[in-house]
Amino acid sequence: TTISLKQPSRIEQGISVYVRDDYHYDLFIETKNNQKMIGLRRRIGNINQEILVQEYEEQSITLFVAGATEKYQFGYIDSYGEKHDIFEGLTRLLSTEVTGGFIGTMIGIYVTTPEETKMNEGVFDSFNYQVKK
Repeated sequence: TTISLKQPSRIEQGISVYVRDDYHYDLFIETKNNQKMIGLRRRIGNINQEILVQEYEEQSITLFVAGATEKYQFGYIDSYGEKHDIFEGLTRLLSTEVTGGFIGTMIGIYVTTPEETKMNEGVFDSFNYQVKK
């Protein structure tokens, strides 16, 4: 997905590999201390880890998630078209055998904002889903 930031704000927007509130991986962008950052959140049961991985300067950035049998690969593509892998997450940690239930894993985009910041909006320029065999 390609994300644009109109202005520095306190919103978080990104792409999530999601089963339920306590089982998901999120790759996101946010602004902290006037620095645009790429971050990753891993929520597996009672383990909640958030990592701010990389600063970036561009107005828009492309985030990606690639899935394979055993792992998800998370990363971004810079303004030169160069791909940067930043994290791998095990697929089995989001399986129904681990998480319970029967629905399975969903992939989607999201925006969150602090309650006091009601006027900000997230802008997604594109969202592409490709199945590779």
